[in-house]
Amino acid sequence: PASGVVSGIVALLAGDLGVGSRLPIGYDVYNVPMAYRSRYYDTPNDWYRYNDGYIYRVDPTTRLITAVIDAIV
Repeated sequence: PASGVVSGIVALLAGDLGVGSRLPIGYDVYNVPMAYRSRYYDTPNDWYRYNDGYIYRVDPTTRLITAVIDAIV
């Protein structure tokens, strides 16, 4: 992409977390790296969480992961 920040949205498993998985307890705190916060910030419709090189977009109502974004940190 033009930004060079995100290499793509993937529907692959990233560790134990993948699209359709429920966000584990303990991932409630917004923890996206500073370099990504202007683009990936919590809204009423989407949460963003970070783990092991991936940013996860999460439905805050169901806590289901709706996208896995490969982040270059």
